[in-house]
Amino acid sequence: YVDDSRSENCKRCGADVRKATSGNAYDLVITTERNVQPVRGQTVATSQSAWRAGYASYLEKWAAAKTPVLVIHDTPFPGATGGPVPDCLANLPGGAETSSCDGARSKWVPNDPLYTAAAEIPGIRRVDLSDSICLPSVCPAIVGGVIVYFDQSHLSASYSGSMTEVLTQTVREHLSR
Repeated sequence: YVDDSRSENCKRCGADVRKATSGNAYDLVITTERNVQPVRGQTVATSQSAWRAGYASYLEKWAAAKTPVLVIHDTPFPGATGGPVPDCLANLPGGAETSSCDGARSKWVPNDPLYTAAAEIPGIRRVDLSDSICLPSVCPAIVGGVIVYFDQSHLSASYSGSMTEVLTQTVREHLSR
């Protein structure tokens, strides 16, 4: 943040959350993130290594406290190449193919410094649900008649509901470890 007081408040909140959830306070701590605010003096693109280092430091403290943590990879991000998916769909001419509102998986699945950092910390588990949202090369705007996003970054409630089984299975698998 440009404002130091906001940065300090954010750090303090993060430390409070980590302390409250450390050890065996919970059966499983589930976390995910999306970075949109660059490190001071950098761009989003050049902030990746600083973000990864910061997340690694945070995750190492959870790991040292033997906290059961599951990191979920950030969801695909249509905003990387366009605007809100529903707007794209609404602006299609009648009878037009909806695939023009789809996105290339290589562009929509973001680099995720939290997920990357988690791979380096023994005891921290992680899961990428991108295969439940995207096909091998494309992330569709509509799956089974359901609009996947309600804007340019958030999954729609209907599509999220369709992922209940896969998410439930994932959480159960990690609870049993």
